[in-house]
Amino acid sequence: MLSEPDFYGAYKTIPKNIKFEIPVDKELKEEDLRQNDFRLAEIWQPGIYHFYTNHHPKEAGFFYIKAFEITSNDRLSAEQINKRSKIIVEKPKAQMHSGDFTIYEGSWGDKYGARIELWYKPNNKTEYKIIEKNYIVEGWMR
Repeated sequence: MLSEPDFYGAYKTIPKNIKFEIPVDKELKEEDLRQNDFRLAEIWQPGIYHFYTNHHPKEAGFFYIKAFEITSNDRLSAEQINKRSKIIVEKPKAQMHSGDFTIYEGSWGDKYGARIELWYKPNNKTEYKIIEKNYIVEGWMR
């Protein structure tokens, strides 16, 4: 049984003066990425996103995602995304990395704009943002 709708995205306006990407609907392969790229896919259910990057870190650490609603700058599902999106890199080498996360704010069909940021935290050093892209997203419904 589905939970009650979450109206977070229902009344949001997607700004026309900002470039947005739409998550692809397939799993990506290395050849789908440009150099130092970052892309999202929404494959199985709305609100559950897969991310892919071929950024090559120089030292061990981990990738993770931060997501923000574009007009209010609200942080989306911060605690859950921090844990779920973590990709540990023990021995840095050139390769594609992938992970997933869920946005809980909103309901299926209520699309809104979000800034999705890819971050890297080297072991025992300060985290840094690698890249950000704006995507049209929607929340996951249970």
